[in-house]
Amino acid sequence: MAVALAATPLAFAQDDEVLEEVLITGSLIKGTQTDSVQNVSAYDRSALDMQNTPTITDFIKNLSFSSGVDGDSNQFESNATEGLSNVNLRGLGPARTLVLINGQRQVAVPVRLGAGRFVDTNSIPSAAVERVEILKEGAAATYGSDAIGGVVNFRTRKDFEGFEVQGGFTDIEDSDGDMNLSAIFGTVIGDFNWVTSIGLSSRSQLRQRDRDWSSNLDGSAYPFGGYSSIGNPGTLYPFLDTNPAGDGLGLDTIIGPGLPDPGCADVGSLVAGGACRFQYTQFDNLVEDEEHWQVFSELNGELSGGQVVHLEFMYAETEVPNWATSPSYPPQRLIDPVQSVTADNPGWASFTEAFPGYLAALPAVPDYIIMRGRVNGAGANGPREAKREYETLRFAGSIEGQFDNDIGYTVNAAYSHSEGGYNSVDASIEKTALAFRGYGGEGCGATLNNDESVSPNGAIAGAGDCVYYNPFSTAIQFGYNGQFENPNYDASVANSQALQDWIDDEWEVRGENDLFTADVIFNQSVENIDLAYGLQYRYNEVSQDVDSIANLADNPCRVTGYKGCPESSQSGLHSFLAAGSDFDLDSTVYAAFGEANIELSDKLNMNVGVRYENYGDGLDTFDPKVAMQYHFNDNLSLRTSFQTTYRAPDPNQLDDSTSTGLSFVLATLAFKAIDATGNPDLEPESAFTYNMGLVWSSDNFQASLDYWAFDFKNPIITESFNQIVGAYAAGGDSKAAVQSQITCQGGVTDGSCAASGIERIQVNIVNGPRTQTNGFDFYSDYSTMIAEMPVNIGLEGTYTLKYSVDSYSIGDTKVADGFEAAGFYNSGNNVRPIQDLKMRVHLNVAINEYLNALMYVNYTSEYDDRRDAVKSAFGVDSVDDHTTIDFHLSTTLMDDSLSLTASVLNATDEDPPVAYGDLMYDAYSHNPLGRMLKVGFKYSM
Repeated sequence: MAVALAATPLAFAQDDEVLEEVLITGSLIKGTQTDSVQNVSAYDRSALDMQNTPTITDFIKNLSFSSGVDGDSNQFESNATEGLSNVNLRGLGPARTLVLINGQRQVAVPVRLGAGRFVDTNSIPSAAVERVEILKEGAAATYGSDAIGGVVNFRTRKDFEGFEVQGGFTDIEDSDGDMNLSAIFGTVIGDFNWVTSIGLSSRSQLRQRDRDWSSNLDGSAYPFGGYSSIGNPGTLYPFLDTNPAGDGLGLDTIIGPGLPDPGCADVGSLVAGGACRFQYTQFDNLVEDEEHWQVFSELNGELSGGQVVHLEFMYAETEVPNWATSPSYPPQRLIDPVQSVTADNPGWASFTEAFPGYLAALPAVPDYIIMRGRVNGAGANGPREAKREYETLRFAGSIEGQFDNDIGYTVNAAYSHSEGGYNSVDASIEKTALAFRGYGGEGCGATLNNDESVSPNGAIAGAGDCVYYNPFSTAIQFGYNGQFENPNYDASVANSQALQDWIDDEWEVRGENDLFTADVIFNQSVENIDLAYGLQYRYNEVSQDVDSIANLADNPCRVTGYKGCPESSQSGLHSFLAAGSDFDLDSTVYAAFGEANIELSDKLNMNVGVRYENYGDGLDTFDPKVAMQYHFNDNLSLRTSFQTTYRAPDPNQLDDSTSTGLSFVLATLAFKAIDATGNPDLEPESAFTYNMGLVWSSDNFQASLDYWAFDFKNPIITESFNQIVGAYAAGGDSKAAVQSQITCQGGVTDGSCAASGIERIQVNIVNGPRTQTNGFDFYSDYSTMIAEMPVNIGLEGTYTLKYSVDSYSIGDTKVADGFEAAGFYNSGNNVRPIQDLKMRVHLNVAINEYLNALMYVNYTSEYDDRRDAVKSAFGVDSVDDHTTIDFHLSTTLMDDSLSLTASVLNATDEDPPVAYGDLMYDAYSHNPLGRMLKVGFKYSM
């Protein structure tokens, strides 16, 4: 039966399966069996091999109790996470799941992201993993802060001997496919085992426009599906120059409504709602080109004095060399005088000749026209491209021994370091202003003054190296990657690629994260009580460097070097992306802990623990836990656990600097900059968690049913920008409460604009409203013989009953109602999508000693979309349920030294269900790739 059993996750082991020196995640006491008093699932390597070695990301996304996972390109909701992956147990947030390697902490990503700081699971070498253990309940009493939602522990192949090479290729339609290759070598050197593994993997680009359901130009998904009201061609606003003091709205006289460029539809853009709508996802990717490689080496053995030594080293690199994004971003100031066109611009004459009806419809000939739009759009040669790259380094070790008084000790130490970051590209406001006025180009020499007037410095507009930028549709030859030929194209006024490249600036945001942990654990037994207790020290340092052109310290205003603009408008040199700040922050934690496993009787076992952590500055916590298991008989037992858990703010969250992301704001029908700002006054969050379950274990049937619950108080959250905008639009007290967080035209925060005119939004990191979630985990596994073939069938699933969030107030003013998140898409609040039911069924048949067949059925239930805009526009109020089927056929050859696996993933080629947004599917929950064919091999010697 071993072949069949290897195909299924091991949720618990029978009592008679005693493993040598087992230490299961969730306990510090050696010898704790996997038939645990706590809700733990364990997945061994053979189970992964028989699934054709899925990536760690795919493995995590298929877990029924993990939801809202980053791992696919999702730049519109999880900014700058390309190439990274995480774990999100219960949908509580990646930062609430503690990730361990061999029981010791690992450093988080080096940059501050919208999802917070999390451990990048892409940096963990899959070739080195022997078993993945997952504790599905809070564990602060055992592990400290960050284990508030659960723990994932990757244990490595410390006893491997020999040589093994493994690889695979996945064929994906419209893509060059994905590849993975790994090797592991292990040998005995004296009393030590030395094991080293290397892994290489790559993913290939899949463009959004290669999936009809994701990106189309027919307007059927408008206002969703990647449409922006700020495009190119843009929307035109004519003005008379009646005020010498300045230009634009509120100063000069506007003489007509904003109208779409008459050539909008000719280049493939959509005329809707009085604007020319740009479809930006035509330039984006569902999957980026990614490259990953890792090396992991460990040494395990025994010294002459009997001490057991473990040493490990890990290095990993991730690179996304050509992250694709929109060819340009919309300016935050929508009707900005820097984008003014006058009759001196050659594009003016070409435009009015091509569309004489435009001027004829106006009451007077305008002195200038402001183009509400972006500097590149439908006519772009391709997307903007930038890179993301990350490195991770880890040294860890432990020594275990025994004192003469039968007290055992373990000393652990781990140092891990991550560094890297991302490049950004955005239009320079200075260069945009100069180009609109005829002073564009590398060699022109004109500059912009602090008041945004031009200093020609001897240059002549439109002469020599100075060129005009033409914002009209006549500058576009082909729309949307050649799909539309523009009948009004005028080559004499087209914008060169050199000019487009000159307008853009590129800069790097780079971070570093260092984590050092050291602890000493003592183990002893006193009669029927097993004890573990000890001390821990943790030190974490995070830093960030931002290039000068995007650094608030150097360039807070719209003109290089100028620092005199009002503080409320200090967002930097670029039209959309806000400037950032350097920082260097650290935190130190001291902890003391204890745990006891008490055998109260032959049938009743109790585990109790307590942990104290001190963070300095008055932050500390005391967390107890109690867990019990009662065996009714040899097969059936009841387990239950109760505990408090805790998470302290990380250094970034306590720092009042700002991190900017991009999100679609429905009220504006455009993307806006969302500035997330830290809070020195944050309090720690805490939760009370409990679990109660029944476990059945017999020779051929295993099952468990667990009820779990979390009750969070003062959860650390980032405010929902949708809730802030909703409060602002509602007016009255709620508007007054959030007004300072809303920037209007001109960089003011005086509440003078309607919600449709918002330029940017500040969201604060705060202690949010009480959050409660509960549900059931269920698991079963049955083995039998059919026609002399071992057959194994089972399922694993999670049903979330409740995920309720109380109303949110700022001061005494309620700005957002409470809501239920379980069973909802949750677009519009700060909770990721949570399906009521997520489960996986497996059927494994060992056809003969050489051939094995395995099938998985993956299911996520329907979940509601509560947005009125979706229901009114499309008559839809939910995201459909989704079922995919995977087949794996494995064979062994050459006396079991060679195994081959062929897989069909998503065999019925199911598209992900429609979820209205930029991607048109839920990237946190579903897969956009369609049917995939995968072949894999493993050779051992």
